[in-house]
Amino acid sequence: MRARIEAAHAVRGDREQQSSRELATAAALGCLERAGCPPDRVDLITYSGILRDDHVQEPASAPFLQQAIGANPAPGEGYPRGTFSFDLSEFLSALEVAAGFVVSGRAQRALVVTADGRVAGEPSSGIAPAAGALLLAPDPERGFGSFRSRNYPQWSDRLRRRAFWDGNRHVLRTETRDDWLERCVEATLELAREFFSEHGPPSESVLVIPSQSPRGFPAAIEKQLALPCVTAAVRGPEDLYSAGPITAMVEAPERFRQADQILFATVAPGLISTLAFYDKRPDSAF
Repeated sequence: MRARIEAAHAVRGDREQQSSRELATAAALGCLERAGCPPDRVDLITYSGILRDDHVQEPASAPFLQQAIGANPAPGEGYPRGTFSFDLSEFLSALEVAAGFVVSGRAQRALVVTADGRVAGEPSSGIAPAAGALLLAPDPERGFGSFRSRNYPQWSDRLRRRAFWDGNRHVLRTETRDDWLERCVEATLELAREFFSEHGPPSESVLVIPSQSPRGFPAAIEKQLALPCVTAAVRGPEDLYSAGPITAMVEAPERFRQADQILFATVAPGLISTLAFYDKRPDSAF
């Protein structure tokens, strides 16, 4: 059994919509609408993202999202199975956990939501407000098969984020070294080459969906791996972060449809490189 993508949806923020919760709710509801799945039939919700409203990390954001979309917010009411929701730090980590629930039979529908917002009145962090959502369902043949992740602590100082109270509000600061992009590419190439050595070479119709940040990462991966990558359109000086892979995927539906293998490749501070391999039917939406 595998976990297949049943639907996907992405939302970019604008001047009126910059709240991480609002963006996450819009992405989740749009995804469920595309799948024709009522919110109260979702067994599991995971939420991930860096920039949350007012930089609040606790309490978790997933239960607020669960309530906002109407996914069995009250215990003992509605869908007998209920809905379990929780937060995780990174998109592919959340996706791996959600896929595990689906493959094991503990969840029939799992909603994976990731979002970044923009805190009102705060200078830009360089991360664009955006959200994405995937709905997973069981499939006996196609879907997510293998995940692989590795931490590179020797490069943990290449990007650091810290939140602090400046006397009036919480502020997030990011410090990036000049070789951050180079180290991200190096880590991903090492992990990808090990993966293909173990599982065999990719098909001729493989498509890579990478992190959209740091800027230039998709192009560098495409060049070094000699595999086609999807790059989301850049709108302004800010980069897509948590929702970058889903946004790139949703905004290139024909390229995704034509592929029969998908390699998701993300990088995160730490430095953490993660891969997820997805088998799909040729010429199918997912």
